[in-house]
Amino acid sequence: MFGLVGCVTRVLRIRRPAVVAPLAALLFFVGFVEAAPTASDKAKTSSVAQGERAKDRENLAAEKDRVKSEQSRVREASRSSVAQIREGDAAFGKKNYAAAMDHYMQALLIAPDGKTARARLEKTAQKILEPEKKRIEAERKKVMAEYRKLMAGRKVESIESLYSKAVSNYNKKNFLKSYEAVRKTVALNPDYKNIKFYDDSITSDMRSTSLADTIADVETLSYAKGFAAFNFDKNLAEAVRQWERVLAINSRRAEVIEYLKNAKSILDAAALARRIDEVTARLAALYAAGEKEFDVKKYVQSIKEWEKVIDLARKESAVPDSPVWEAKARDSISAALMEIEKLSKKPPAAPPKVAAKKPEPEVVIDEAAANRYYQEGMVAYAQGRLREAVRSWDLAIRMNPGHDRARKAKERAEAELSGGR
Repeated sequence: MFGLVGCVTRVLRIRRPAVVAPLAALLFFVGFVEAAPTASDKAKTSSVAQGERAKDRENLAAEKDRVKSEQSRVREASRSSVAQIREGDAAFGKKNYAAAMDHYMQALLIAPDGKTARARLEKTAQKILEPEKKRIEAERKKVMAEYRKLMAGRKVESIESLYSKAVSNYNKKNFLKSYEAVRKTVALNPDYKNIKFYDDSITSDMRSTSLADTIADVETLSYAKGFAAFNFDKNLAEAVRQWERVLAINSRRAEVIEYLKNAKSILDAAALARRIDEVTARLAALYAAGEKEFDVKKYVQSIKEWEKVIDLARKESAVPDSPVWEAKARDSISAALMEIEKLSKKPPAAPPKVAAKKPEPEVVIDEAAANRYYQEGMVAYAQGRLREAVRSWDLAIRMNPGHDRARKAKERAEAELSGGR
């Protein structure tokens, strides 16, 4: 080709029309032949196009399969979720709220956006918390009633009013009420009017009657014995016993009914005070036992002791310091868990050169505690307290490393905390 071009160039320099025209035509024909695509080129181009179309068809088919698979997975998940909800509804109907919560939680793990499962989980959590709310409300009402009673008792009566009550009840032979008004009057003014007469008269009559065992009238004798036990001996239990005898004979004696009720209330208050002291001592002992285990790095055992503190504090909610002990125990459990976490992350030490192998520490599993923490986590989750739910489920896993439901639930809550669904 280049040789031909060179010849043509030299001929063109001659500038002879008879020679130049045919050569130019020849040159044009050669260029066209070289530029025109061959059959081989066309075959290659067609093959590439067919390959690209085949690849597009494969990609489209793969996408259709993926969508179909996803739709199938969603349908299966929906069926499984509905089945769990139905089982939860059945458990709920039988008032087995713990099992119902578990089923609703499983439904949420299968379909995290399921509004039905979430709503029923919240409803079940309210049912579980309902008895506790009622107990707290009852205690609140009781405290308010006691407060009103206390404030009413603090009303200051005038000495004239007290003296009038003392005389009026003396004449009615309501010696318990009369003596109470007498002593209050004496406390204000021991020389007020004729108060000394009533004081001496009631004291003398009740002492002598209570000691006169030969009296045939059991009602009068028991009344006097109860009076003496209550006012002179401060033996409330004996006063209650004697007044119950009076009411067994005459159940309509309103004065005795009133003082019997007061005496029993005082005894109950004293028993409650003793109970509070006993429970407080037990809480302190259990907490100290946990501290002792913690100090020797027996963290699992320390957690078990502090769980006993929490259980007892919840059971004995009437003890004023119970919430304080429960909070202390929870904080200590968190500290123990942190120590366990540190140990799990600590690299294993190099084995001693000539030391015998120590047996692996036995994994302590407490299924009851794990299930309790799992349920607490579900209640917290249902109320939107995700971090508390995560902590409870973490405790469940600590108590039972094989608790898969707690592990999955914890992962779900952590995903929600991090912004995922």
